[in-house]
Amino acid sequence: MNDRAKSPLKIGWESVKANVLPLAVLWAFAAVLAGVYWLVPGASARIDPLEDWMSRNGWKAVVVSQLVFTGMLPWLFYAAFRSIRPKRKTLTCVLQVAWACASGVLCNWFFHVQDVWFGPSDTFSDVVTKMLVDQFGWTALLAPPSATFFFWLGRDMSFATCRADWPRNFLRELVLPNLLTNWCIGIPSSLSVYSFPAPLRIVACGLIGTFWTLVVLQIGKRSARGGQEK
Repeated sequence: MNDRAKSPLKIGWESVKANVLPLAVLWAFAAVLAGVYWLVPGASARIDPLEDWMSRNGWKAVVVSQLVFTGMLPWLFYAAFRSIRPKRKTLTCVLQVAWACASGVLCNWFFHVQDVWFGPSDTFSDVVTKMLVDQFGWTALLAPPSATFFFWLGRDMSFATCRADWPRNFLRELVLPNLLTNWCIGIPSSLSVYSFPAPLRIVACGLIGTFWTLVVLQIGKRSARGGQEK
C-alpha cells in the first residue's frame, strides 16, 4: 500500500469515473424529464396527480420515493454493471434504503424550513439562496455521518475492515472527497430541485440521489488508510 494519500479531488474523480455509465443514463433521463416538465405544453398538468399524492401523504410519500430511487434503481445498476457491484448487493441496497429514507424525510423537512425562511417563491434569486444554504450549510453538516456510513457500507459492513482502513485524516480523506464531489453534482442539481413545486422536490432529489448513492459508495471504498483502496 502506498503511504502517500490520494488527494480528495482524485478520490472523488475516481468515484465519478467508476459510475460513468450510470451517470450518463441517469442524467439523460433527468434532462428529458426536466425538459418535458418545463417545455412541453400541458406536461406539468399531467404530473399534478403525483404532486397531489406527495402533498397528501407527507413523509410516507417521501419513503416510497426514496425506496424507488435509492433502493430499486441502484440495485438494478449493481446487477447490470459488474465494475460497481458490491459483494453483497442486496444487503447493501437494504441498508442504503434505510439510510436514504431517514435522510429523505430530513431533507423534505429542510425543504419546508427553507420555504418558511425565504418563502415558497421559485424566482431565480430565491432558488439561488436556497441552493447556497442547502449546499454550504445543510449538506456540509450531514457530510461527516454520511461519509462514515458509506465508508462502512463500502467495506461490506465489516467493522474490522473499517478499523484497519480508517483514514489517518478523516476530514481530508473521507469527508472532503464527499463534499467536493457533492458540490460538483449538487450545486447545479439543487438549482433544478428548488425550481420545482415543493411536493415534487423530494422526487427530483431522489432521482439525483440514485447516482449520488452509487458515487458515495465508491468514495467510501477508495478512502482507505493512506488513500488507497484495498
